[in-house]
Amino acid sequence: MKWFHTTLVLVFTNAVLVLSLPSDNTPFHINNTSRKPTVSKTGHDSYSSERKDHGQNRTSPKKKYCSSSREAAIVMQEIMNNSKYNVHTIPSFDDGKPLEVKLAMTVLVFRDMSEVDMTYTVDFFLRTNWRDRRLKNSLGCTLTMTLGKKHPAEIIWVPDTMIENAVTSYLHEVVTNNHKIDISPNGDVFWSTRVTVKAMCPMDLVKYPRDKQTCFIDLLSYAYTTDLIKYVWNENNSIGVMDKTLSQFDVTSYYTKSYNLTYVAGQYSILKAVFVFERRLGYYLIQVYIPCIFLVVLAGLSFWVDARATPARVALSLTTLLTIATIWSATNSNMPPVSYVKAVDIYFLTSFGFVLVTLLEYILVLNYNILKNALQKKLKICDKNNKEAKERESFCLKHGQLISRRPTSRASMNNAEAPMEHFSNGKYEKTRMENNNEEDEENSEKKETDLKLVTKIDKITKFVYPAAYVVFNVVYWYQLKD
Repeated sequence: MKWFHTTLVLVFTNAVLVLSLPSDNTPFHINNTSRKPTVSKTGHDSYSSERKDHGQNRTSPKKKYCSSSREAAIVMQEIMNNSKYNVHTIPSFDDGKPLEVKLAMTVLVFRDMSEVDMTYTVDFFLRTNWRDRRLKNSLGCTLTMTLGKKHPAEIIWVPDTMIENAVTSYLHEVVTNNHKIDISPNGDVFWSTRVTVKAMCPMDLVKYPRDKQTCFIDLLSYAYTTDLIKYVWNENNSIGVMDKTLSQFDVTSYYTKSYNLTYVAGQYSILKAVFVFERRLGYYLIQVYIPCIFLVVLAGLSFWVDARATPARVALSLTTLLTIATIWSATNSNMPPVSYVKAVDIYFLTSFGFVLVTLLEYILVLNYNILKNALQKKLKICDKNNKEAKERESFCLKHGQLISRRPTSRASMNNAEAPMEHFSNGKYEKTRMENNNEEDEENSEKKETDLKLVTKIDKITKFVYPAAYVVFNVVYWYQLKD
């Protein structure tokens, strides 16, 4: 039964191969009608919204592809049986010039921008072109291969391109390895693969969260110096970005650079793809700035509360103060411990200071009343002693008793008070009661005066406080704009 099942599978496979061949046994043409990207004056690629490329070669819309897998098998068998071909040897080049390797990349998506690690992740198609004359053939058409679970380096020589600023990277393997090889009759090789890289991106957070970050991808050969390989950007479609929107960033521009850099091992050719990201402010307006504004306004409402309501004013100021401190701490928990002040720190610090002013103003008002009352009590005691001494003196002179105007000791004062009180009887006590009533009236008048003064201070701060905060916001946002 097993042999019958095997025979059936072989017959079905042969039938499919026969039906797939053209009737005249001549290769057919595939017209690549996908829209070719146009290069703008700024060097950016324009892509159709349908995204039809997906790793396909777009450099030649009328390229002729080989249709028969039998032809591909024959050609590859001839190449592999050639004893001169070595997958570890770089192709020969003319006139002593280095082998020219052309690169192009199309970014599918950016994600995972991390300020803490200063990294970002990019998923892109990497397309590489070079000429290997050892792969010349007589097919008269371009041979396309997919390699299943194998890597192209196991079959032919490929450039050892590396990403210098990569932290981690991998090639996609679902459902099979994402590799595509095109071999032209003259030996031109086109290799397309999909790469995901987590790369370093040094960030300047001085204007955070109104900042722009410039990230890059550095491509170069790992082993071959400029004497052997020269990397250049493909002149037709060097770089393109399909999705320019991240959760917190927008890709505002991108461009390419190429230069040589000398290391210990020699001079290497480097291609740099640069991407400029601008942070989107919506999240921070909702989570940071608007809550801070509300809290500062809420703290300012304490000036409208009666100055005698101490618990209400103190509780309002302390609550808003602690809330701003909590939001500040939560925001900085997602940021790296940098040694400079960020724009958001300035906003938090200023808002914290405004809320603190509401508490300090009330403390100063309370202390002003306490100090004033203490000073007034001391003055009252002195005035009272002087007044009583004058009354005693006038009383004694009227009744012919000789008493010293300025007693030299406390005992003499007590001795002088006893006869006066005994002699005066109800008359002296009546005079003291009248004096007490006058003092109460004076105290009530002073309290009203003090309350009016405190109310006046609160009235001034009611308008100065919000006006100062508005001025601060105007200056702050003006400095942050481009």
